[in-house]
Amino acid sequence: MSLASHVLLSDSRASLSHVTTARDANIYGYVSGALQLKMIDDAALVLAVRVAQGPAVTARVERMDFLAPVRVGDVLHAHADLMRTGRSSMQIRVEIYSERMGLMDFPILVGTATLVFVAVDSENKSRPLRSDASSLDEFAAEPGIAADAARR
Repeated sequence: MSLASHVLLSDSRASLSHVTTARDANIYGYVSGALQLKMIDDAALVLAVRVAQGPAVTARVERMDFLAPVRVGDVLHAHADLMRTGRSSMQIRVEIYSERMGLMDFPILVGTATLVFVAVDSENKSRPLRSDASSLDEFAAEPGIAADAARR
């Protein structure tokens, strides 16, 4: 997919990082998958708000794969990329990398997810995206996504 020339790179990508601590660990000493889910949702939200130029809500997590365990002390990096847009929806892919400080020279991919966000108005009803964002590949969202998101 190629982005339209009038969509800025900053509008099609967002990144967040987090240094994991013992507070993020489960009883076995590994970082909880819930932290990865939170980072994925947060990174996707930052991107969705940029694209929507206003409020957006998570409508669906289409897929989430945990690829490797994360250890306390790892630095997690979540990178969100805009895949497609529809009238009010945005499909976003997020990858999470773990940087094992002092142990590896490069981060490893530990999780991936695909989410759908919907732009909403002040009454929590779906609203159209700005015209230049909608000119990206058309994304025909399944019926009910905007309605489900608006109920949240």
